[in-house]
Amino acid sequence: MLQQSTSISTETIVRVFLVAALCAVAYEVRGLLLLFFISLILATILHPIAGWGERHRIPRSVTIGAVYLLGAAAIVGIGFALVPLFVEQITQISQNFSGHWDRIVKILPPEVNVSLKNAIQQNISSVADAAKGGALSMLNGLLSTVQGVFGALGSLVIVIVLTFYMVVEQHSMRKVVAGFIPPRHIPLAERIVYNVERNLGKWARGQLILSLIIGILVYISLIIIGVPYALSLAVLAFMLEFIPYTGPTLAGFFGVFFAFTVSPTVALITAIAYYVIQVLENHLIVPKVMEKAAGISPILSIISILLCFKLLGILGIFVGIPIAAMVVAFSESYNEMGYSL
Repeated sequence: MLQQSTSISTETIVRVFLVAALCAVAYEVRGLLLLFFISLILATILHPIAGWGERHRIPRSVTIGAVYLLGAAAIVGIGFALVPLFVEQITQISQNFSGHWDRIVKILPPEVNVSLKNAIQQNISSVADAAKGGALSMLNGLLSTVQGVFGALGSLVIVIVLTFYMVVEQHSMRKVVAGFIPPRHIPLAERIVYNVERNLGKWARGQLILSLIIGILVYISLIIIGVPYALSLAVLAFMLEFIPYTGPTLAGFFGVFFAFTVSPTVALITAIAYYVIQVLENHLIVPKVMEKAAGISPILSIISILLCFKLLGILGIFVGIPIAAMVVAFSESYNEMGYSL
């Protein structure tokens, strides 16, 4: 009877340890990697614009600088036009919230009212107990908030700068990276880069158009129905559309809540309107808008979102699908180049 022996080369062991070490380092610096990945998504959106400028003999730096200036001008213009109205609606919501809540409670059955009152009383007691911690806890909370704001601004600056250099120095970066790749693998690497940029760019552009369409549909519907704070709810729907699966449901919940402040009938009509918009989104808008976007199976999307949420927190929900798009791009590249995974 023949005995088979299996030997593992030293090179294989070294590779396994290197991969494990790289994974450990990546986990430790996952916050920086997240900023890098967000910059990569934005860069893929801007690459076609920079390429158009190059074809017209305009330097990439000038083209992207102009895009940044136009973007800043658009944000400032929209801010001057919409922020005062948006702030006014938010102020009205905060001032009228207690009255809205009383109207909703009166509609509910008595036993539900009792349960709600007990739950609210318990929460108030908990808040009162927490308030006994004194001014030190409040000061710590304030400092944490300020630190979080400055951290977010710093992250925004990093993303803007990284995106700029990723687009402007695209050719130089590719030459540097190519120097670390064995010549026989360069065609595969070029195919991977091409497919990743294609999938991410198409996904990002499709998602932005989709969110704009949903926001506009929600605004028009709420205006026709007569739901208060239509603009704020439409902006909320636009923002929540970027959260896969749960975002549209959350937007509908808030819309129906404020529709209840008018009447139960208006709330029912609003719920139907959100449902119709959701049906149109799933069966008409998404196929039309995203038909050229990166095709990702629902199972892969859910797995990617859950893993990213576990590793990166709440921001992982937003980058889960783009990461899945990158995985699909890698798989497509290997298949196109005749490699076996």
